[in-house]
Formats: sequence, C-alpha cells, structure tokens
Amino acid sequence: MKPKRATFLAGLAAMAALSVTAPAAADEFYFRYKGLFLGGTGGSAAPVAQAISLGDVTFPAARVGKPFSFSFGPAATVTWVADPDTAPGRGLAWTYGSASAPGLNLGPATGELSGEPSQVGDISFEVVATRDGKEGRRTYVIKVGGAALEVTQISVGAQHACAVTPSGGAKCWGSNSTFQLGSLAVSGGRSTVPVDVNGLTAGVASISAGNQHTCAVMTTGVAKCWGDTSSGRIGNNTTGSGGETVPVNVWANSSGGTLSGVASISAGFQHTCAVLNSGTAKCWGSGGYGMLGNNSTADSPTPVDVWASSSGGILSGVASVTTGTRHACAMMNSGTAKCWGYNYYGQLGNNKIGDSHVPDDVAGLSGVSAIKAGFYHTCAISGGGAKCWGSGTDGVLGRGNSNPSPVPVDVQGLASGVTSIWAGLYNSCAVHNGAAKCWGKGDYGALGNGGTTPSPVPINVAGLETGATSISGGTYFACAIHDGIAKCWGINDVGRLGDGTTTNSSVPVDVTP
Repeated sequence: MKPKRATFLAGLAAMAALSVTAPAAADEFYFRYKGLFLGGTGGSAAPVAQAISLGDVTFPAARVGKPFSFSFGPAATVTWVADPDTAPGRGLAWTYGSASAPGLNLGPATGELSGEPSQVGDISFEVVATRDGKEGRRTYVIKVGGAALEVTQISVGAQHACAVTPSGGAKCWGSNSTFQLGSLAVSGGRSTVPVDVNGLTAGVASISAGNQHTCAVMTTGVAKCWGDTSSGRIGNNTTGSGGETVPVNVWANSSGGTLSGVASISAGFQHTCAVLNSGTAKCWGSGGYGMLGNNSTADSPTPVDVWASSSGGILSGVASVTTGTRHACAMMNSGTAKCWGYNYYGQLGNNKIGDSHVPDDVAGLSGVSAIKAGFYHTCAISGGGAKCWGSGTDGVLGRGNSNPSPVPVDVQGLASGVTSIWAGLYNSCAVHNGAAKCWGKGDYGALGNGGTTPSPVPINVAGLETGATSISGGTYFACAIHDGIAKCWGINDVGRLGDGTTTNSSVPVDVTP
C-alpha cells in the first residue's frame, strides 16, 4: 500500500473513533483534519473567512456641514472556507486605513460612514475590513461640495432669480436695477449671492420672478409684489417709472383692499396674473395686445378678472396661470389650456395668427399638467410629454428645426416622463425622468452642457442627468433644483448664477447660501 494512502486511511479511522455530542439539528459544525474541511450539522463553531474584497460604490451627494451616511457592508465580498449560508460582510471589523475622510466616522462594527463632511473637494480615504486574520482594503474618493442654497421652489426672471427656502423664506439674486430683489441690504444694482427679501423670511408659499419685478404668494393667501412699478405690474395702484424696494400687498381692486385667497401667481414681462382659490384668474399691469384677458388693451394697476369669452363672464375652473412677454395662458382643471394676448407667431396655439383679448382654446391639447408662456412661444406638459408652439426661432420648439407652429408640436425625445417645463426668450428646458434638458440657443453656456453650440432638440444639462425636480430660466441663463439644491448656469454678468461671482458658466454651479 502506498504511504500517502495509508496515512489518509489511518486518519479516517482516527476520526471515526471521535466522540461528538450532537447538538440541535439546526446547528452547523466546522472543523479541519490535516487540511481537509468537513462540515455539516452537529456543531456550532463560527464560519471562517478565507478572503475579503471591497468593491466599487456610488456615494450619495455630500456637502460640507450637512449630515451624511453610507454603508460599506454591501460593498464587501467575503469568501468563506465553506458556504455557511450567512450574509456577506457579516462579522467584519471596519477601520480607516492610511487616510480618513474629515468629519466622517467609520463604524467599527457596522461599516457605516456617517457624520458631517468638514472639507470641500475630492476627498481620498482608505477603508479596511478584517476578519479571521484576513483583510480587504480599498481607497475611495468622495466628492464633497461646498455649502449651497437649499430650496423648495425656484423662479428665474430676465436677469435675476428668486427661490423659496425650506423655512418658507424668500431669497433673490442677480440684477437689482429696479429693486426686483426686494432687499434693502443690496447696495448698487446687483447681488451676486442670494439676499433675503425684506420681511419675507417665513410664510412664503411660492414666488415668481418676472422681467424687472417679482411677486410671491404667502401661506395666508395674500399676494405681494415688488420692483418695477411701470404699467402697474405690481398691482398696488402704482404706475410710472421707478420701483418698489420692498414687498407690498396686491390690491383687491381699484377701490383698494388686499387681494386674498390667492393660490398661485406668475410675474411676466410687463404684467402679472394670479389664480384664486375659487378657480378664477385675475391679471394686472400692461394691457397691450389684450394680455390681461379682459377684452381690453388698457393697462390696469390693480387686478381685473380674466373673462370667459368676448361675450363676458368670468373664466372659471382655472388650475394655474403663466405669463410670457406679451401673452398669458391658463391650465384648466379639465386638462385643457387657454391662451390670450399677442399672437403674431402663433404662441397662443389656437391655429390662428392675430391677437386675442380673451382666452382662446389651445388646439388639440389635453391632459395638461403644466404650462409655461415664453417670449414668443409656449410649452406644456400634455399626457406626460412635452409640446411647444409659436415661434421656432433658434430651435426653441425642440422639433429639430426653426420652423414655427401655431399649434402644439411634440418636442423630440420627450414623449413621456416630463415633470417640469419652461419656455424663455431663446431657450426652453424640461425635466425628463429626473434629467434636466435644454434646447435652443447655446450662447454663454445657456444650455448647460459645457458648450455654446445651439441645439434644436433637447440635450442633457451636465451633471443633472438624475435628481433634477424642477427647472426655470431667464435670458441666456437657467436654474434647476437638484437634490434640493439650487444650481444655475449661463451668463453671469450681474450675478445671475448666485455663486458669488460674475463669471459665466456653461455647466451648473451651486448657488451659495
């Protein structure tokens, strides 16, 4: 008999002589005899790790001074001496290696990275997982952003932007040429960082930035406006050049009082419109081209009812309203849309050319969930898809060319999954399945894709391919909410991007707190 075989059989004979007390059937036992692993029911020894490795991870957004947490457990792969039917990563001990992440602790028993990052930039650190004398280690890099403005809503005007903070306060930045920032703290004609709107540090439900004025709706249902007073656009019976430096209440009518029961508001180029809780709409400011919707072309420095038709009556069943340069549109509770005002380019969508002094139906539009009036075009979300109409200059309709259309046309590639839309002067934008996309002119980086080339179809905004919730834009710049943070891109001559500089950016930058 060969020596090795004799040794093996002798070992088996010795093992057969072992006396083992059998435990419960659910238990497992693991032991070795001269390198041979045997396992099965009948013992309770812990499994033994043979190798540990740490894989790739995707970190959530991290910002300096903000709570952060991430578990490395799922990233650990453990090779056991035998399969003990136990969860990967069980029983590992976790430590930092040669470098740690400032402000973040690594739980020794859980592998949980938590805390508040204290350093901005690309932070490199090493994670080590150990068990049974084995270890896995890997160096990771986490990108930590600086402090940024957290917002619940954002609105962009021609050269300024405003937002509502989680605490219900209002902040604005950019041009202050006619006091549209509403802050007594701003010296000069601009602010490159957000400033508090005077008296509106809480209780703000929504905000709308227009050309050179701004309006807000309070949680009490009162509307307030500030900035340029010409044509009566702030609604407090004031006209003429100049500006209101702080918010004032919008009047109920020409006799005075305060407009109450306001559900939403939209500040346009020279006029403003609001929807009341009753489902009716009121407009004020410049009445040229019939843009107040009351069958007149006269200005009104206080709110007037939007008519139902040229025969009279008050438009009812209004869900929201949007104001453009010289026209306005309403989204109805029925899912249809109506527009009125200037219509030289077909921006009313009624398959006609020519102004309308009262609301007219947008042709063939149903299932509308949002609408935005721009300069000479309009866009809406219909049945979850994006549609635009009016002037097609610079490719703002998103149909692949610059052709105009007096009726809604599909935006290429956005047939469904659209949750936010915006129409501006030279551009349009939308949020599609969480991605921010823009089209039209690319000057100054207005499309946010890192370049300045125009695009007649939607293209992704760099870095906002996921996590975007809403979008708004002005003249050659736009802003979006991404993971609760305000980000802006494009021209920055008067601090429109809110990042503390006047440097243009063709990709989104964080708005500073």
